[in-house]
Amino acid sequence: MTIRTQLEDLSNEIFLDIFEYLNANDIFFGFTSLNLRISLLLNSIPLHINIHRTCCRHELEFLCNHLKFHSDQVVSLQVHDQICDQTSVIAYLFHRHDFINLHSCIFYSINSSSKLKIAVEKLSKLPKIVLFRIIQSCNVKEDKLNTSDAFEFSQLILIDTPSTLRSTSLYFHYNHTQIATISKVTTNLTHLQIIFYGTLNDISIYSLIPLLRIHRALRTLCVTIKSTQVIGAYNTNVPHLPFINENDLPLSSLLKSFDLQIVMAPCDIYSIGLILHCMPNLYQFVFTLIRDRSLSPFIMDLIDGQNWQEMLTSHVPYLKKFDFHISLLKYGQPLDFDNIVNSFRCLVNLYHQWDMCISRWEYWPNILFVFSKLNK
Repeated sequence: MTIRTQLEDLSNEIFLDIFEYLNANDIFFGFTSLNLRISLLLNSIPLHINIHRTCCRHELEFLCNHLKFHSDQVVSLQVHDQICDQTSVIAYLFHRHDFINLHSCIFYSINSSSKLKIAVEKLSKLPKIVLFRIIQSCNVKEDKLNTSDAFEFSQLILIDTPSTLRSTSLYFHYNHTQIATISKVTTNLTHLQIIFYGTLNDISIYSLIPLLRIHRALRTLCVTIKSTQVIGAYNTNVPHLPFINENDLPLSSLLKSFDLQIVMAPCDIYSIGLILHCMPNLYQFVFTLIRDRSLSPFIMDLIDGQNWQEMLTSHVPYLKKFDFHISLLKYGQPLDFDNIVNSFRCLVNLYHQWDMCISRWEYWPNILFVFSKLNK
């Protein structure tokens, strides 16, 4: 005789295993009306919310109706601010719920609105937040987070940092200049991804120094320094890098991985060396540069292997992995590729399995690409 088991007759343990694979909307839609036992079980499980951009307004309203009784169970939140038939979803959620036990929070493609401030206020009061990320478009024109809201999020995460926060990504276009006025803040942040975006008067490679001074517990750091300079636009009025006191540099002794991307902003081998000097125990360094030769008279120093060898051995003696990619918009006199390659032979001899190549992009033949990789 065949015994048939109804879904609602499964054990609590099996239901708990099932719930681990489902987001909150699926759980509420599929299980709330089965029976009283399962309804009581739903009151004790952690909830994960994922609102994708393909969601509809009626799904959002259905979720919010159930969150009236379960918002304190939400531990992770991933929200696209614009779904297929509604915008300002983040403000809509935080206006209705507090999420007091939230551990992880990720916002995608925020559209600024007057109601967004309530989300910032509630985020600042979360007692258990560990991970927080804002992911905007890499295209400046498609980044809809305005300057006022960008400042609020920057202030909350970089200066008024929650003591429980360990990992954050501020992937939106803002200059974060307010951190330069902070003398001392103690944070527990260990992983940070950030974009410094602004005019050449507002941002530079030295924007990193106050950041390192504040967040001394960092283990992993990914920084993009991106100017408002248009790629391909020739600029003859480029400000000089500011003076930096070498005797007053911060020390990030815990930092192990550093990814630095510089897009149309000035830097030279000396300024990179000063930043690396702050990271004596660095294990991995990834460097990307996209720029034209008008932004610095010292651009040739960056494609001289001898300079890189001296800098790396002097400032980061424990380095095990070094990758770099330089895209150079060149004008006028052609470069001597043989000299460039030969200058890097010192690194081939110094590090095992290190190689280098130079190529041109056929679509834009005036761009020089320099790729290299080091594995020690």
